[in-house]
Amino acid sequence: MFRPSVVAKFVQFSTPLEGDELAPYPDNRNLITVGIGCLLDSPGFALALPLTWQLPDGSKASNAEVVRQLSALKALDLRNWPATSSRVLGATTIRLTQDSVLALCSARLALIEPLALEAFPAFASWPADAQLFWASICWAEGAGAAGINPNLARVLNMVPPGFLLAIEHAPDPRHPGMFLGAAADISTKNNPGIAPRNAQNALALSNAQLVQERGLDPSVLYWPSTPLLAGTS
Repeated sequence: MFRPSVVAKFVQFSTPLEGDELAPYPDNRNLITVGIGCLLDSPGFALALPLTWQLPDGSKASNAEVVRQLSALKALDLRNWPATSSRVLGATTIRLTQDSVLALCSARLALIEPLALEAFPAFASWPADAQLFWASICWAEGAGAAGINPNLARVLNMVPPGFLLAIEHAPDPRHPGMFLGAAADISTKNNPGIAPRNAQNALALSNAQLVQERGLDPSVLYWPSTPLLAGTS
C-alpha cells in the first residue's frame, strides 16, 4: 500500500504539474479532465463518483445537466485551448467544489494501489519516493502503466529494484553521440508540458536509490528535497 507520507504529499506534488481546475476541460487528446488532472471522459463514470457539481447560483447540478455539459464540451474539441482560457471556461457552467477535487484525487490514487501491488510484488516495501514516482507515472499514463511500459516494469521488478537504471540514458547504437530515452521518461511528443513531470520523477527515483543504497528509513518521503540535504549523507 502507499506509505502515509506519499498520500500526505501527493496533492502538493501533482498540483504544479496538473493545475487545480474546478471547471472541466479537455486534455491534449480531448479527454475530459477536471481537478488535479483527473480524467472524467465518460459522463457515466463522472456520475458514479461522489462528486458535487455546482451551478453558478450555488445550487447542485442535476445528473442530466452534468451529462449534457460534459458531452457538449467534448463535442467542441477544444484540446488546443488552455484549461483556463475563456473559451474553455465559457463552454460549461458546472464547477466542482474544492472538497470534491480532493476527494476525486484520493479516489484515483486508491485505484492505482491494487494494480501497483499486482505489478510489483515488493511495492509495499519500496521507499516512499519510489512509490511517489509510480503514482506520478500512473497519473500521466493510467493505473495500468506497468503494461504500457514493460521495460520500466522490468527494471523496477529487479532485486533490488533498479531505481537508478530507470532514469539512465543509454547510448544509441544507431546514432553515435546520441542517447536513448530513459525507461522512466514519459514521451513529450505532442505534449511538451510533460517535461516537468519527468524531472520530478527523476528526482524521486534518485532519492529512492539513495534510500535503498544507504539503508535509510523507507517511510520518509524526501521529495522535493533529497537525502543529501537532510543530514543523512
